[in-house]
Amino acid sequence: FASLMNQYAARLGMNGTHFVNASGLPDPEHYTTRAFAADLDSVAAWLGAERINLVGGSYGSWAAMAFAAWYPERTRTVAVQSVVPPDAHFPAYLGRGFERSLDRLAARCLAEPACRTAYGDVRVRVADGLRALERSPVRWGGDAVTAEDFAGALATRLYVPTQAAAIPRLVAALAEGDAETFVTGVRSSPALAAGVSWGLFLSVTCSDAMPHLSAETIEREAGGALLGDDFVTNLAQACARWPHRSVAFDPHLAAPSAVPALFISGSEDPAAPPDLGELAARRYPNGLHVVLTGQRHTPFQPACALRLMAAFIEAGSAVGLDLACTRAVDWPPFVLPPGAAAAGAEPGARPAGATRDGERAAGVGATPASGRTADPLTGLWRGRIALSRAGGEDLPLAIRVSRAGGVYTARIVESGVPVTDPSFAEVQLAADGAVRMVKPTSAGSLVLEGRLEDHTLTGVFVQGSVRVPFEFRRAVPDPGR
Repeated sequence: FASLMNQYAARLGMNGTHFVNASGLPDPEHYTTRAFAADLDSVAAWLGAERINLVGGSYGSWAAMAFAAWYPERTRTVAVQSVVPPDAHFPAYLGRGFERSLDRLAARCLAEPACRTAYGDVRVRVADGLRALERSPVRWGGDAVTAEDFAGALATRLYVPTQAAAIPRLVAALAEGDAETFVTGVRSSPALAAGVSWGLFLSVTCSDAMPHLSAETIEREAGGALLGDDFVTNLAQACARWPHRSVAFDPHLAAPSAVPALFISGSEDPAAPPDLGELAARRYPNGLHVVLTGQRHTPFQPACALRLMAAFIEAGSAVGLDLACTRAVDWPPFVLPPGAAAAGAEPGARPAGATRDGERAAGVGATPASGRTADPLTGLWRGRIALSRAGGEDLPLAIRVSRAGGVYTARIVESGVPVTDPSFAEVQLAADGAVRMVKPTSAGSLVLEGRLEDHTLTGVFVQGSVRVPFEFRRAVPDPGR
């Protein structure tokens, strides 16, 4: 890795000090936002790009705004999602952000008759469950789930719309003593680490964010939060051991900017709530802040966000941007217990478990697409992605799909290339057999969209501009069962 970084540095005319220490190993102290911005400027200059369009999400939004502040003459536009301004008191605000997201989910459940009847006040049940787990973990199948495990599972599920929709069912399993559903549901929660380099996260956060948080700020932002209040404490302990350099805050990062900018927030985002997007937009007179109702911390999804960003970059301005797609609202249905879909439903109300298009999500109590009693999607699927159609080599892949607490999860168990994190963040099965799987990666979300027919799953693999076919067949009998 160090050798490769040095090759890049030599090609760009750098001395390599950003990348290695005296031992020739990558030096975490040099991985800062300022170093990234300087390197990006060097790359742009080497490519002969006088001005560039910056696109990012989450920390990528922070880095894009920082680059625009330091290199305004190089920046044509800034188009970012899940907005985190450099002066947003990250990560202290995360506890309140998760709590806000959970409160909004609980309020929506109370507003829907079927969910209210099945689960009551989810917020109260979460608080009661955390207290109960602090006294005694829940055990099943040789595993034990603690309060910290439960809080972590809730937090990661709040990142993804379909996973958040299963939270009331998970919370009810704990309250009702259903240890199997609860433990398997916690353990099948999406991995926050998917597509994340934790070394880079620590280097940037410990250098650029933590030094600016006073004890008073941490207490005000994070103290007593139902979820995430221990995150800052744990992170401070990690920073004490992780090599880093404290970077003084640059006032330019909070100064007004004339660069055209588009900020996109998800209304339910726990890690980058909409008020942060509004804070950023106020500093950009030529900027626009858009909130997508029902969306969470899923950069570059849904298609509306991609269309907005593409149109904005092409025009170089947010003036006159067509915002029609932002008016569409499509909440993922809550996962309900068997037989609860019709209970408490009001006349004319959309059936619980049905989407705007009339499809039914495969949650607890949903009828499998094939009509069989056995679940049609769970099991081991083997096949190939035809990357040869895009100039590469076909990729052999094996994916295991499981279901717990009414929610599907999937993991890559065999691959023709190395896989850092095998977990998919989102797995959906509609009543008509349509299947969608989403896996975050450092190169952008990997999406499998296809159709299930008997033991065959065929469709299209999408990653960035690449769209190629795939075909998988379910292993019968399943060697893993």
